[in-house]
Amino acid sequence: MCDKDDPDDFRNAVAGLLQQDYAATQQELRKSVLDRDFSNRKNAGKLAGMIFID
Repeated sequence: MCDKDDPDDFRNAVAGLLQQDYAATQQELRKSVLDRDFSNRKNAGKLAGMIFID
């Protein structure tokens, strides 16, 4: 994610990113990636499949 080794540098980098505006296209791209890779619903389904073998 970031090449910041110092906690203060990392904190400042994150703070700077939080202040940036993102275009609607960037927001849609982020949403699709997050929904695809980090969906709680999908991951819960995967865990249930592992626990309760179909």
